[in-house]
Amino acid sequence: SYRVHDPFMQKEMNCQPLEDFNDIDIAVFLVKHQVYVDLGLECFLTHCRKNPIIMDVGGLFKDIKKLSDLTYWQL
Repeated sequence: SYRVHDPFMQKEMNCQPLEDFNDIDIAVFLVKHQVYVDLGLECFLTHCRKNPIIMDVGGLFKDIKKLSDLTYWQL
């Protein structure tokens, strides 16, 4: 199953609030919303299971240091 969150398209895309995201195995970031950059990767990791996969297509967290407890992929 999947869930979608977008801070600007909540109603149009039937998105779930970020607070409802729990036990995430894979998170895919497609758009570099400043809201997500400001929250930081650590905020999203609190919603993930152990050793998540982060796919950062938008380059939001390009300046992070390699973390051993996740798989980080970026375009």
